[in-house]
Amino acid sequence: MTSIDSRSPLLAAAVALRRQDGKVLLLQHKNLIPFPKKWSFPVTVVSESETAEDAIERVLRDHVHIRSSGITFVDTVYVTGSDGANFVMNIFYCDNWEGEPQYDPQNYDDAIWYTPGNFDDRYQVVSEINTWMASSLLSEEYSKVDPYTKESLKKLLIDSRNQLLKRFQSFSDESKYEQLSSGLSPIDIVMHVADLETYYVSEIDRIITIPGHSWQHFNTDQWLSIYRIGTSSDATMAHNRLRFAREKTMEWLDSLSQSQLDQYGNHAERGIVVVGEQIAEISQHDLFHANQLEIKSIL
Repeated sequence: MTSIDSRSPLLAAAVALRRQDGKVLLLQHKNLIPFPKKWSFPVTVVSESETAEDAIERVLRDHVHIRSSGITFVDTVYVTGSDGANFVMNIFYCDNWEGEPQYDPQNYDDAIWYTPGNFDDRYQVVSEINTWMASSLLSEEYSKVDPYTKESLKKLLIDSRNQLLKRFQSFSDESKYEQLSSGLSPIDIVMHVADLETYYVSEIDRIITIPGHSWQHFNTDQWLSIYRIGTSSDATMAHNRLRFAREKTMEWLDSLSQSQLDQYGNHAERGIVVVGEQIAEISQHDLFHANQLEIKSIL
C-alpha cells in the first residue's frame, strides 16, 4: 500500500483467509509507510475504478497467488498508518480457495498462519486489526477448533467429497463434457481432484517418513499438459478414479497415529506445516471445486 494524503480517509479492502483450523493468514509489510514491518491481512487500496470486492480479488491474485471461490463482507475497521494516513478498511472473509497462498515479495517480507486474538508479542500486528480479530467471531471460532484427529479428518474428507459429487451429478450427461470458463469440463475437474489428492497423500507421507523432506508444490500446468495427451475420460472413469483415490487415502489415514498427524514438516513456499493441516487441505480443495461447479450449474 502507498501513503495517501492523511487529511481524507482512504478506502481499503482486506481479506481474512481462514483455514479449517481457524487460523488466519497475516503478511508482514515491507519497511515502508503506511505499515512499516507490521503484520496485517492481505490488504490493498481500492481504486476509483473498482469495487471493494474487485480489489479483494486483485489482492488475492497478485499478492497471495490464489483464486477464491467466494468472499463475504463482514465489517469495517478504521485504521491509521504510521504516516498519519487514515483508512476505512472493509474486511472480507474467505474460507475456500484454489492454490497455496504465497506472499508477493515485492509487497511483503513474510507470512504466518496466526491465532486470532493471540496478541503474540513476536508479531507486531496492526493494532486496529489485532483488536478487531480478538473481538470478532474469528477468535471465538478458533477457540472451538480441536486438533485434527483421524475421526475429524475423515469427517472433513467425507463431507467435502459428498458436496463435490452432488454438484458434479447436478450436470446433465452431456454438459459434464462441456468446458467451463476455467477451460476444464466437470469431468476434467473431477479427474484433477482425484490426481491432486493422490499427490497430496504421497507428499504428506514423505514428510512423515523421510527426515528433512520439503513439500513440493503440485504443478497444475504440468498435470494439465500430461492429462491432455492421455486417453479421453468419461463420467464413469472420472467417478471411479475419484473413488479409488479416496479409498487409498482412507486406508492410509487409518494407518497413522495421532503423533504422526501432529508431526511438523517443511513446505517450500509456506515454511512449517503440520501433517493434519495438510490432510485437511485435500478437503478444502474439494470444497473449492464443489463451489465452482455449483456456480456453473446455476448459470
